[in-house]
Amino acid sequence: MEKFKEIMNRLLYPNTFVFLLFFIIGFGSVIATFLLQLENNVLGYISYILSAYALIITIVKLPNMYKKCYEKLDSIKYSNKFIHDTNFRNFIVLYLGFIFNIIYIVYKFTISIVFHSAWLGATSIYYLLLISIRYYLLRNIKRDISYEKKVRVYRLIGILIFLLTIVIAGMSMSIITGHKTISYPGHIIYVVALYTFYNFVIAILNLVKYRKMYNPIFSSVKMISLVTACMSMLVLQTALISAFGNDENFGVMMNSITGIAVILSVISIAIYMIKSSTKIIKQIKENEN
Repeated sequence: MEKFKEIMNRLLYPNTFVFLLFFIIGFGSVIATFLLQLENNVLGYISYILSAYALIITIVKLPNMYKKCYEKLDSIKYSNKFIHDTNFRNFIVLYLGFIFNIIYIVYKFTISIVFHSAWLGATSIYYLLLISIRYYLLRNIKRDISYEKKVRVYRLIGILIFLLTIVIAGMSMSIITGHKTISYPGHIIYVVALYTFYNFVIAILNLVKYRKMYNPIFSSVKMISLVTACMSMLVLQTALISAFGNDENFGVMMNSITGIAVILSVISIAIYMIKSSTKIIKQIKENEN
């Protein structure tokens, strides 16, 4: 029994050199298998076994890797500030999102003009509204303003999200009616799916974390992240159905259900933000009187 435990320990916890060797060979071989279309070949089966082992030892090693990375980042000045300073972290996230949206909207708008695409024009408006919201939050996130003003910012973001629903509804209808089919080349769709699910889960976890609205500005940031994550889920589903679905009626039905769910979710988020912030503002006014 002790011998078996020792063997399993060596298999699951190899030294760094062996880990890197199997990581490169395992994942490298399975990528080569797909690129060279050797899925049903003996070499393909071997690559599956190697990649499975590489995946297992990677998962087992992840907690230790996470701990070491965290300790390293915690020892660096700015990464330490990013980890522990909520204000700084939200500012960086907003700033990066703002820059990305600017680049993306210029690209989308240019392409929509060149190809006379209504879909690309709608996505340009969608990202333009996101830029406007993020810019407004960037202006207020570092300002020393009263709690009431922060709540008013939160309410305005709710109103802007409600306006954003109109654009989202247009994009959703374009997807549902089949005027727009989204696809990703090769195995990129798996990376997109993983990233989309990660963003969606993180958006929900952050929403729960800031649900008490101790800082309305931070809550606004999380609400925007949830809205964009919901829209990304609809786009991902459309891409998955386009890649793997053979039944057109099933695709229309699923896109309709998810599209309506996204629209209703965004409307609900907007109404909740407007109603809850209005209630708090009234309470603040009553307390002052």
